[in-house]
Amino acid sequence: MLDLLVSGTPVGPLFLLGALTLVVLILCRVLLGVAPLVEPRLRRDPVAWLLCGICGSATAAVLLIAHAGYSELYFAYGATPFGIVAGAWWLGELIDGDARAARFAGAWALVGAALAGAFDWVQVPTGGESPETRVLTAYVALAVAGLLLALWFAVVAWRRNRRSARHRDAGRRAALIALSIWVGSIAVSGPWMAVTEPVAQPTRTDTTAAVATASAWIRDNTPRDALFTSNWHCETYEAVQCPSRVWWASGLAGRRMLIEGWSYTPQSAHAPFFDPALLEINQRAYILPNEADLDVLRGRGVEYLVAIKNPTHYVSPQLATLTDKVYDNGVIAVYRIR
Repeated sequence: MLDLLVSGTPVGPLFLLGALTLVVLILCRVLLGVAPLVEPRLRRDPVAWLLCGICGSATAAVLLIAHAGYSELYFAYGATPFGIVAGAWWLGELIDGDARAARFAGAWALVGAALAGAFDWVQVPTGGESPETRVLTAYVALAVAGLLLALWFAVVAWRRNRRSARHRDAGRRAALIALSIWVGSIAVSGPWMAVTEPVAQPTRTDTTAAVATASAWIRDNTPRDALFTSNWHCETYEAVQCPSRVWWASGLAGRRMLIEGWSYTPQSAHAPFFDPALLEINQRAYILPNEADLDVLRGRGVEYLVAIKNPTHYVSPQLATLTDKVYDNGVIAVYRIR
């Protein structure tokens, strides 16, 4: 993953540092799952080692896998609940019924809540600003992550020299501070994300049903190795760069696609489609069909054109005269190139 950040599309050092900061912040919650390595009482419990294995393997996957769309971060997202459980467990072991330690932890938890609140409050919207502007938020996270990591290493250093009572007290205090800040930050950032995240729009049931029936027809009535193309690529409006996560024809119908969703392809992950000229020809074949564009698609091996018909996806009636319309359920139509 780190190699992908460095060797990918050239970006300024500000953006690179911010991206690395965000990765560290994501991993902080997972890294707490390795608590059994530094807490003797947890080392004796197999459940703690199970949490350690889950979080350790997720961390390794994030660091060793380099997916073009940074999808390796989903390993960290999936392991985060286990890291939270391990961290809270570790904090409980450190307090261990000590009222003074509980008050001390509570005070630092308020500090963590304040830091997380400041981080959430100053977040910059990611709606078209430059990468340098979008990354400003990461520097707030950098302060939190840096503090947590510094305290974490202080705990590790203390564990290596536990003969001195003074070292033991200092290490316990450092661990209490780090974990308390972490707990406080989660107590604020979790609800904040739940409240501020945009509400997903409900899926139109007529489109969903049409896609399901069209997929079944394609599976049953076209060759398994047939190459298709589509006019539907984006979750919003069609453009060279968009949230292109539409894969129903390949996923449900099980057919190869010349152009479908490209957000996770190696050439175009989170970027414009790698061949805008081909995309223009593809879309024009539906909107202003002509023999020249169909010849280009035929030369690419395309045998079928699948089209969605709705207010944002116009399909010219002329397409049916230049090809053979073999299926139409009112929303999805399939055309065979002659």
